Amino acid sequence: LALSFMFTIRGIPQLYYGNEMGLEGGFDPDNRRDFEWHKFNKKYEILPEYNHEKLIFDHSCKLIKIRKENDALTSGSFVCLFVDHFLLVYLRHHNDDIIISVIHNGWKKADSPVNINFSNNANIPTRIKDLLEKKTLVCQLSGEKADIINSSFEIWPDWKSAQILKLI
Repeated sequence: LALSFMFTIRGIPQLYYGNEMGLEGGFDPDNRRDFEWHKFNKKYEILPEYNHEKLIFDHSCKLIKIRKENDALTSGSFVCLFVDHFLLVYLRHHNDDIIISVIHNGWKKADSPVNINFSNNANIPTRIKDLLEKKTLVCQLSGEKADIINSSFEIWPDWKSAQILKLI
């Protein structure tokens, strides 16, 4: 979740060595351990027996690719669409490139779908609202789709999950 947030929010993502594979540490002087090169093959891919690290590393690589392909994430404007105790939904836009990020930090799946309506949000330019209307959003992480109908769409976030929705 932290990596997904960091790669989709404003600013330049800062990775300290080991973040890309979930390298842990403890209290000083164990705040950052030596890098675990033995977990990589000669192509700098994590070996399959390190499943936890591989999941984080593959997710990091996917986030880097998504960020490179979307100007909205590198130089786009930010608009908050929804926020509560566990859920943050925000829109990034640059020209016609639109990304909507969903960060759900709850310990269980949402009890019901959450309706995200952008028609009354004065911070979203009319041009962006028009681009969104009657379109489909596709999650760049999972492939899930959400249709925009009447200036809104529904999400049903799973526990501890992130979605990066792109307008198609």
